[in-house]
Amino acid sequence: MTTNQLINYEEKMVVLMKSGLIHWVTGETGKKIGDHIANQSGHSFLRLKELDNITINTAEIEGVYNHKQYEDLCRVKSGEWQCAYGKWHLKKGECKCKEDKIKTDRMAEQQKEFTPMTEEERKQSRETMMRANEMAALNGPGMFRDMYRVGKPRKLRLKTIKEWENKNGRKADLEGLNVESI
Repeated sequence: MTTNQLINYEEKMVVLMKSGLIHWVTGETGKKIGDHIANQSGHSFLRLKELDNITINTAEIEGVYNHKQYEDLCRVKSGEWQCAYGKWHLKKGECKCKEDKIKTDRMAEQQKEFTPMTEEERKQSRETMMRANEMAALNGPGMFRDMYRVGKPRKLRLKTIKEWENKNGRKADLEGLNVESI
């Protein structure tokens, strides 16, 4: 089969027979057949030149569908169903589209509210975190104090030590801690 012989299904229509047989016809032919069926009062016979002059009884035509309608019909016949959000689900499948939409909408709202930090804000945030960790380390034993032990890469800054001493009114216990040099 050459490329020129491939069927472009988007431009074709399906004449679906009650027997389940399908005939792919051009959009123009499909529209003519659909109009003929809609306007007739009884059944008649149609000769389709496009399909090697076959003759079909219009009473045996289930419907004439475009590609999308036929695809949807096949899905319904196989047990799938489409929810109010336009998503297809398997037979007896549960629809969680509403919950998913709520989550997606909430995330989109949060994304709108989020504004990236400026370099100055990032710097200030790092400073605040570092100061809080150092103050916690000076308060006594625990995880924060262990972060500043001798041999660890972090060093307590002199300015934080002085701030802690002023706040607490006593000398800081610096035994075993890594303190920056003057």
